Amino acid sequence: MLRRPVTMLLPRARILTTRTIPVRYAHLTTTSHHYRPLKITANPKMTRSLRDAVRKHNAGAVWTAYHALHENNQLDKLPAEYHSMALQSFRIKKLVAYGPEEMEIIKERLLFIWQHMQQAGYKPDVRDYNHIIDFFGRAGDWDACNKYWKELESKSVSASSTLWSGELTPNVYSYNLMMRAAIMTQQPEQVFVIVNKMKSAGIQPNGFTIDTMIEAHGRLGNVRGADRLFQERYGPKESTQKKAEAAAAVAQQPKKSRFASLLQSYSAPPPAENPDLLGTLIHDSTALDTTKQKQRPSTHTFVALMDAHGRKGNLRGVEYIYNTMVPGYNVKPDLEIYNSMIRWYCEHRNADKARRVFFDLERSGLKPNVVTFNYLFRHEALRERNPRTAETLLDFMTNMYDLRPLQSMYRALIKSYNKRNQEEDADRLFREYTASKQSSSQR
Repeated sequence: MLRRPVTMLLPRARILTTRTIPVRYAHLTTTSHHYRPLKITANPKMTRSLRDAVRKHNAGAVWTAYHALHENNQLDKLPAEYHSMALQSFRIKKLVAYGPEEMEIIKERLLFIWQHMQQAGYKPDVRDYNHIIDFFGRAGDWDACNKYWKELESKSVSASSTLWSGELTPNVYSYNLMMRAAIMTQQPEQVFVIVNKMKSAGIQPNGFTIDTMIEAHGRLGNVRGADRLFQERYGPKESTQKKAEAAAAVAQQPKKSRFASLLQSYSAPPPAENPDLLGTLIHDSTALDTTKQKQRPSTHTFVALMDAHGRKGNLRGVEYIYNTMVPGYNVKPDLEIYNSMIRWYCEHRNADKARRVFFDLERSGLKPNVVTFNYLFRHEALRERNPRTAETLLDFMTNMYDLRPLQSMYRALIKSYNKRNQEEDADRLFREYTASKQSSSQR
């Protein structure tokens, strides 16, 4: 006699009345017909709300949906990728646009998800670690970056992710984000320590790595190192014959480099008793690039190089990069390059040239952003102490480009008006500032 499949013994009423999504079942014992789901998923309506909020890049809605799942004890039933997507919805895009209250809110929500995704049994992936290191780097918290980096390293041997296959090991993005964190936390010397760790791990640097190293040189005041690294990485290759000719010409007349006019007063070789700022540390870090195939610099590369010269007050160098090197490499200037030019002209009180670059920006078809206006605004409000002109700039950016002024702009103007005993203007701006702050908190 043939036995009927055990699935035929399942009462029909149980199939019709179940409210769970899974259809697979497992036996509890061999002598019983009791069944339980292998996995119970979260409430589909609540899960859909979270997914839709992530797709729309609405961090506020993501928080509402995730917190609702927590309140209804649904987080342990949420698929792992949903935790990761929720976590990565909370990020800092333009640091200048965030006030301290907003930063603290984002931090609290990010750490809430980080804690509860692990309590629900889902281990963070390397991409999740990269995201949280990126956040704390932008937030200026170097201690937190080190904490999560060490945690990532401690899990790199044995731990594997429930979300992605493979070992939980730092990748090139992890190292790059730690380098950026060192820059953002005013510790550029740490960039070269991280690069050496990157070399030891057998990970090859990419363009982002080189650009960050150039920026680190500039922040340390080592313009010569920044220019040398650019030349080694992106300069044209010389044939053996040209090298021989150049060596023969040295005895008669030193060969001018491509950057002669750029580095005239900043890049002369230092005395023997005064080596590069970071000595062998920087030398070892940059040496890894000399044998690699030359690549094309990006706009980020040129911004890093311009910033290095701008910090030293070498506006001739900044202009040379903008007018000669950028077009020489067939790189089209983007908003970041224009902003860097405006920044250094304003920093060194050359408002006329800053305005010319602004007109170049407009003619290029690009739209200025709040960072662009912030450099011009701070020049007028703080350096030139001209609050009327600064307020005109705010009206222009609002009416012409529909850009919302930063809270720091309002604070600077209110302070400037109060110093001049212009209390009516200060009160008026304070009311606008308060309204702007309330609008920001409601988003």
